[in-house]
This record gives sequence, structure tokens and C-alpha cells, in this order.
Amino acid sequence: MIDDSRPVSSGLECPRGPQLAPEDANFTDEILTEHGSTSGNFATFGAESGQSNSPDHENLVSKVLLDIDAGGAKSFNIKIAEADIDIRVHSSSRVLVTTLAPVGVDLTSFNVAVRARSLGLSFQPKGGLRRGSRTNTDNVRLTLYLPAYFSITALSTTGAIAVSGVKGPTVVRSVSGRVALNELAGGVRAETKSGDISGNCPSKEIHLVTKSGNIDFDGLTGAVFCQTKTGNANLTWRESPHDAKVLIRSGAGPVSLYFPPAAQLNYRFITGANAIMNEFEQCGTSNFCVRIISRRGDLLLKKHVDPV
Repeated sequence: MIDDSRPVSSGLECPRGPQLAPEDANFTDEILTEHGSTSGNFATFGAESGQSNSPDHENLVSKVLLDIDAGGAKSFNIKIAEADIDIRVHSSSRVLVTTLAPVGVDLTSFNVAVRARSLGLSFQPKGGLRRGSRTNTDNVRLTLYLPAYFSITALSTTGAIAVSGVKGPTVVRSVSGRVALNELAGGVRAETKSGDISGNCPSKEIHLVTKSGNIDFDGLTGAVFCQTKTGNANLTWRESPHDAKVLIRSGAGPVSLYFPPAAQLNYRFITGANAIMNEFEQCGTSNFCVRIISRRGDLLLKKHVDPV
């Protein structure tokens, strides 16, 4: 069944560029914002399942959950309790969602909501996926193929989330699953509690937050907000923007920032008992502003040259 009777908001908003307010020097342990669940009435939607013939997948079942034309939809919302999510783009105007799941998993727990301007998918397995004996290799795995212009919201608890090629805004939140983001063009917001965050994106505005996970991000070209508590943060800029603000907040983990050698940085540090290694001279007239607030983690600002 398809429910398209209710209006849907026009889409996601891009994350705002980082701002340095007076209270930013205050440290807090509450770094993850609360998020709501996907709204809408859900109806089960899927094709007949079949077992993979691959020797490596002899205990897995594959299934097409959704294969429809995108129509006027421009956003996709996915909420998953225990599953890995791989979101990709393709040249087709169709939306395709497939899954690879261990034999015995209740696939009727997948629900799909279709509206005029948005599509939604949820998976809340009944009774969990054998919590005591499950390994990383028998997670439910979803692969989504979407038009590149879509905006994405993906929420997960233990599963990994990977997104690549999306041109619209991307919002990803996970509790303990790792997050990988590659070649995203729209605004990016990624938050985890303990999961690592990695990626390579030219997006002009990127927001990265984790408590105990590590952050490793390359290909940056613009404004970045990055916050960690105990994890490491490694950020590399592909090019030096003329007008952008970078705000880094860290607790005990070290912070390493890599910029092109010709970058002109207008920087300011608020630190505790930290070691600082900085290869850049201060340029007070530059609009490329770097602000770092760190409790105890060491700081490194280094000139970076891409290998030929």
C-alpha cells in the first residue's frame, strides 16, 4: 500500500556554517543532538526473496524492498535499528532498495513510506538480530540507489552508514556504527557517539561530531565544524578557500590539520596544557578563519602537498 495523502516538507536544510560565539570556550559532554523518528504511515513493500548462490553468502537472503520511479520526490529518509546502509547514486530516475540479510531474519520488519516529495524506509527488527552471537559479517545490509539530486537523512544505531555521490544535503546520525562519506556536493552533517567518521568530500559546509570516535576527513574545500571528546581528528584541505570559517572543538584527543602550502590562515587557539606545532604564519587580513578550542589534545597545523 502507498500513502501519499499528506503533504511533506520541501526538503532538508543545509547545515549552517560554523560560528564562533562567546560561549564556545565552554566544554560540554552533551554533543549529540536529539533526533526524531521518520514520520508517516508505513506499509510493507517488497519482492519475493531468494537465497544467494555465492559460497560466501550461503546463509544470506537477498531481496528487493523497493523499485519505483522517483516521481516528484527529492528526499529519502531512512531509519534503521541494526543494519548496515550503503547509499549510492545512479543515472536512472528510479529508486532501488535491496537487502542482503541472514537466513531467519524477519524481513517483514522493513517498511516503506511513499509521499509526493519524499520517500522513507524503516527497519526495526523484532527481538533484535541475535545480539549474543552476531558478528559483523551477518548484519542486515541495505543498498540504496537514488538519483544524485536527492537529499538524504540516515539514522542508525549499530550499523555502518556509507554515502557516496549525493548532490543534495546529507544528514547522517549513528550511535556506534562507523560513517563513511565520499564525493558529496551538498551540505554534510555527520554525528556519532562512538563510531568513527571518515570521508573525502568537496562540500563547502561540513559538520562532524563524535564523542569517542575518530574523525579522518580529506578533500575539504570550505567551512568545517568538527567536535570530538576523546577521539582523534585529522582533517585535510584539498584547496584553500578565500572566505570560510573552521571551528574545531576537542577534549583529550589530538587534532591534526593539513592545508595547502600557500594557504593564508587567520587563526586563534584557546587551549589548555597542549603541545602546538604550527607551520603557518598568522595572516590577520585573511577571511579563511581557523578557530581551535582544545582541552588537552595536541595540535598540529601542517603544510600538505598531494602526491603526484
